[in-house]
Amino acid sequence: MIRALHIANFRSLGGDVSVDFSARAPHLVVLAGANGAGKSNTLDAFRFLRNAAAPRGLTAAVQQRGGMQALLRHGTSRAHFVVEAVFGEDWIVWGLELGPWGVDDFAVWDEALFTNPVEVRDEIHERARQSLHAEGDERVLEFPKALVQALAGRAQHEAHTLRLRVGPDVAESRRHELSVTALRRADPSSPESRLCALLDSLAVYSLAPDMLRSPQLRSAEPLLTDHADNWMSVLLRMPPDDRAELLAGLGALVPDLVELRVEPAGDHLVAIFEHGDVQGAYPVPANRESDGTLRTAVMLTALLQDPPPSLIAIEEPELAVHVRAMSVLRDYILPRAMTTPVLLSTHSGDLLDLLPVDSVRVVDRAGGQTSVRGLSARQRGLVDDGVFTLGQLLLAQPLEGDARG
Repeated sequence: MIRALHIANFRSLGGDVSVDFSARAPHLVVLAGANGAGKSNTLDAFRFLRNAAAPRGLTAAVQQRGGMQALLRHGTSRAHFVVEAVFGEDWIVWGLELGPWGVDDFAVWDEALFTNPVEVRDEIHERARQSLHAEGDERVLEFPKALVQALAGRAQHEAHTLRLRVGPDVAESRRHELSVTALRRADPSSPESRLCALLDSLAVYSLAPDMLRSPQLRSAEPLLTDHADNWMSVLLRMPPDDRAELLAGLGALVPDLVELRVEPAGDHLVAIFEHGDVQGAYPVPANRESDGTLRTAVMLTALLQDPPPSLIAIEEPELAVHVRAMSVLRDYILPRAMTTPVLLSTHSGDLLDLLPVDSVRVVDRAGGQTSVRGLSARQRGLVDDGVFTLGQLLLAQPLEGDARG
């Protein structure tokens, strides 16, 4: 399971941004904050690492975001990432540092992989936090870098450490290639392979109704893609019990919906929503269905996938959806989060009121830096004491992040 992602200096993100999923279910994180705070950039960090971990995917991932200078937060020279994964009692940590090379190029400046028993995680995190507050040359400004250094500093008998790279490779082809993906090809059962398999299968959904209306080409891709351009193929393969569960969720929002099916149209597939009234049933193709019904159908499909992605992220699930849909989404989000990390971004107070307060992270941007924090003790007290619900608090005052020590 993906346990956490720590990010520094990626786009607007500051030096200490973490998305940390609880070890205990539900494994849910909900990003809440103003427009422009950095919620989308936080989600894109997951997508970036997935794309980068594909064979020779790093160059494309950087170029898709406008090059290294566009990828870096203004005034910084390195982007840092740390992915934590847990497999039973094994804790695998992959650290990556990227930065410019010359005028127009970029390089992998540092890459490391560590395997440890998960029981040492808290100790290592505390050691890394201490280095953020150290004096002089001992101080580290970026938490991902501090975490890598804390792991690398363990005695050899305490941990297995594989330092994949220190400094850019002189060969241009290798300067842009991740060592973890090369090692993955060499040994499919290695820690590198297990980590890359998690990154390969994570999904970050950004769903525009207009992209869901047109007939779609048949696709053998097993997982729903980020923009759901294979939704109809996934729906066609969905087991009957899961299809019935999806229809039940949609029926709670659209009472006259009696069936959802997929029909062939040459090389393409078409989704048909069948509605019924006293005069009988009538078909409505996806290109004439409402935005909210389409988005809800795709989100429920994403949450019901079996096997699921390694992580399910959904950007602003409330868009175009009636307020009554929030409770339906909650009823599908929470069961999925019992076994799979789920990450949401939202502006909806109605949705926040339905989800655990502990899952909420306040996304704020100040001084050109995005921070991601738990709810402040003051505002948490207002919610716990019943003065406000979290949704009411969102309307009454800006959400405040806690002061991280």
